[in-house]
Amino acid sequence: MKRLLYGSAFDPIHDGHLGMLAQAQEQCGIDEVVLIPTKNPRWKSTSTPIEHRLAMVAKAIENKPNWRISR
Repeated sequence: MKRLLYGSAFDPIHDGHLGMLAQAQEQCGIDEVVLIPTKNPRWKSTSTPIEHRLAMVAKAIENKPNWRISR
């Protein structure tokens, strides 16, 4: 099984994230895409609470089979 792990702040998750991951999944024959939201990104002085970002990511990938969130 090929698994793609992708970490980001996802603040917010956007089409750039989703498009890049979908293209990588297709081109590389990836079986599972795992998104890893960073809890407190060092490079951002303010960020949306992790609970909200997790909900945004969950909503963005709800119709994508074999995509999941790692907590």
